[in-house]
Amino acid sequence: MKPKLDISVGGSEIRELPSSIIQRQGWLTELDLSYLNFVALPSSFGKLKNLVTLNIGDCSMLESLSEEIGDLENLEWLEARGTLISQPPSSIIRLNKLKLLSFAKKKTGGGLVDGVFL
Repeated sequence: MKPKLDISVGGSEIRELPSSIIQRQGWLTELDLSYLNFVALPSSFGKLKNLVTLNIGDCSMLESLSEEIGDLENLEWLEARGTLISQPPSSIIRLNKLKLLSFAKKKTGGGLVDGVFL
């Protein structure tokens, strides 16, 4: 059995995903990136094949998710409320294990508009 690794950097001052997180791809199961000022996630993000939980909620500068999100074959929980993402990428249909999907775009001036919830 592989060891599991959970990383929470939510609310910190980092501006981009450290490459060391991607290098731990075999162990990483939970990743909390909430409240960060990312505009986008790196394309190498799709290498996190064992990721089960991803929280990018309230990353108020995050405008989109790359198609590589569909490569996260074990993803069950995706929280993306409070971002600038207006819709998930089409590759999201490949996430067969997804149990929770939450998108609600952040309105200019505060508040959330209706989003997609699964």
